[in-house]
Amino acid sequence: ALGSVLWSAVSPRQAGNSITGSISLGHAQQITQLLSEAEADTADGNVTAALYAYQRVLALDANNVSALTQVGWLDFSAGSSDHNATTVKVGIGYLQRAISLAPRNPAPRLYYAIVADSIPGNRSVATHQFEVFLRLKPSPAQLAIAKPFLVALHLNASS
Repeated sequence: ALGSVLWSAVSPRQAGNSITGSISLGHAQQITQLLSEAEADTADGNVTAALYAYQRVLALDANNVSALTQVGWLDFSAGSSDHNATTVKVGIGYLQRAISLAPRNPAPRLYYAIVADSIPGNRSVATHQFEVFLRLKPSPAQLAIAKPFLVALHLNASS
C-alpha cells in the first residue's frame, strides 16, 4: 500500500488530475491549489492542463481575478494563433471582466494592453492601458513582460 501511495505522489499529473489526490480541501484551499497547479502547468508548457485548472477555479469562484486574467490571456492567445475571432473575443471579455473586478490590479491591465496593442487600430487603447498599468506599480516581472511594448509605444517605465 505504501508503494502505491508513493507512486501516486511522484507520478506525473495528467490534465484534469489534481496533485492533491482525494484529500478534501476547503473552498479557499482548493482554489489556491488549483491556481498553483495552473501556474506550474503554464511554466511546464502544458497550456491545456493550465486552462483546465483555471476554468475549475472559475467554476468555484467566477470572480477570481487571477483565473479570469489567465483564461482571458490563454483564450486570446489560442484564438489569435488559430485565427478564431470568437475565441479572441471570449478572451478579451475575460480580461475586461478581470479589470472591472480589480481595476487597481496591474496584471489584467498588462494583458489587456498587450491584446489591444496586437489588434490593428487600438494603439490609443493600448497606450492608455499601459499608462494605467505603470501607475499601478507593477512587479519587476510584469515590467519585464511589458518592456518591449513600452519601448515600441515610447512609454517610460519609470513614469
